Amino acid sequence: MFPQKRHASLQPLSREHHQALLLCWKLRQGFSKAVEPERMKKYADWFWKNYLAPHFAVEEKTFFPLLDKEHPSVIKGLKDHQLLTKLFLSTGDVEYNLRSIAFELEQHIRFEERTLFNDIQEAATPEQLKALADAHKEEKFEENIEDRFWEEVKAEKPAPTDDIRELKHEKKAAPAGKKTWPGKQADERPAKREGAAQKDWKSKRPGTGTGPAKKETPQKQDWKSKNSGNRPELKSGTAKRDMRLIKKDTKGDNKK
Repeated sequence: MFPQKRHASLQPLSREHHQALLLCWKLRQGFSKAVEPERMKKYADWFWKNYLAPHFAVEEKTFFPLLDKEHPSVIKGLKDHQLLTKLFLSTGDVEYNLRSIAFELEQHIRFEERTLFNDIQEAATPEQLKALADAHKEEKFEENIEDRFWEEVKAEKPAPTDDIRELKHEKKAAPAGKKTWPGKQADERPAKREGAAQKDWKSKRPGTGTGPAKKETPQKQDWKSKNSGNRPELKSGTAKRDMRLIKKDTKGDNKK
């Protein structure tokens, strides 16, 4: 879990850090199980008063002074302590504060374990580290069992009863009707079929190529004969010779 083997004088603080990480996990579990924020707030207040606030006090009084007060790790450590103290003591938006505590506290502990404590081990002398071990005595952690909200079982949906199963089966088995848009009238025209009635209807339509062939009436035949000039048809044979004789006689009369 930790990148460097922890000195014996710092191990009690590291074990306290483990309990603080568990607090972050418990809060996330509570949110995932939809636990009321007020219940989690009550547990967080108990943890702050009995464990985290004393832990911060020990760090600031005995451990941070081993480094220069202008050291970047000390400046960040103190700033994190101030932010977390404000979040724990705030009476504003409970859910927002608890979510912020779960995030900020975890980040702060990671920083102390990976950076701050390493800087202290490198800067402190063996005598100073021994003095730290004598100054801080670890207390056994005793869990608050009044409300173990993080162990609460999330309510599950009830299994469907026999009546619900039967209703779903009937709904699935019933044929689905054809959907129609609201206000759209149904088409009441007869279905298009190529039957005798449709063929008769087509044959009655004028000007279509599907009906019977056109027949010429007597009136049309008379009209054609009137416009033809009633001339005798020029046929080969006697009629042609007679016409030539008539033309020849006409030319002779003109000469006289």
